Amino acid sequence: MFKIYTPVLTKIRKKSSIKTYLILVLMWIVICPCDLYAASLKELHEKAYLSTLEELRKYADSLSNKSESHYILGLGYLKNHLEQKASKEFEEVLRLEPGNINALWGQAEVLRRNNEYEKSIKILDEVLRKNPEHAPALITKSYTQLLLGDLQQAIKTAAVVERLQETGKPVDKPNLARAYLIIATAKIRIVEKSIFLGKLQALTIKGYIMKAAEINPDAAEVRFALGNFYLFAPGFWGGNVDLAIEEFKKALNKDPQFMDAYVRLAQTYRKKNDLPQLNYYLDKIKKLDPNNKLAKELGYLK
Repeated sequence: MFKIYTPVLTKIRKKSSIKTYLILVLMWIVICPCDLYAASLKELHEKAYLSTLEELRKYADSLSNKSESHYILGLGYLKNHLEQKASKEFEEVLRLEPGNINALWGQAEVLRRNNEYEKSIKILDEVLRKNPEHAPALITKSYTQLLLGDLQQAIKTAAVVERLQETGKPVDKPNLARAYLIIATAKIRIVEKSIFLGKLQALTIKGYIMKAAEINPDAAEVRFALGNFYLFAPGFWGGNVDLAIEEFKKALNKDPQFMDAYVRLAQTYRKKNDLPQLNYYLDKIKKLDPNNKLAKELGYLK
């Protein structure tokens, strides 16, 4: 296992044997897995987010714990959109430690990226039954709910991560930023459906985006969220299609595989009646991600 942090179980009488103590420890692990790995999980996710793949490979080689080594490599592969390699690393963790909830989350995230939402949710629910405060699982589940159009539930799930942070629980910064962005994006999507954005809604949405920007201002997800805000907000609340285009392009500069940014660029150029640019980005979407859910929702793909 990575690092195990357990509260004091009970006072063991001096005459109690080491065997009895070990049994109690094992019982605690089985009965309450929610406290396992929490602190080290936060550290691993933050390290993976800030490091290059080569740096992570060197770090993994330096670790004596093989499960931890495979897990952080899996995170590195996820960051670089190498889902198949990530899946193999998580499988290796599960071979070494059957039932490891962090590796199960990793598998669920790979399934989510492969658009296998039902399978992903099933695994995530298993993880969250064992540890309701598992931030990566909460984020993957809330993002899946967002993709499936369950906007209110996506907000509710992401808000759990926000509350964990507020109550001093260990939440890694990348996933905290994602929680803010999921809430902002879900609220934008609600506005997109209602075609109305009031001042309070605008301030609330931008407030969540700026919270994420404070954590990582250059993240592709942050630039994308700002682009959404500028695209859908009325001009008197800060909407601006040119700023939207600028932010979507910044997102793609940071992450060329951010497919939804291509979709939003097509949508923004359509709003500007710029047909050459609209067709350029539609062609990009068709070639790079012919099953993109957002593009299908907007009628750009069948």
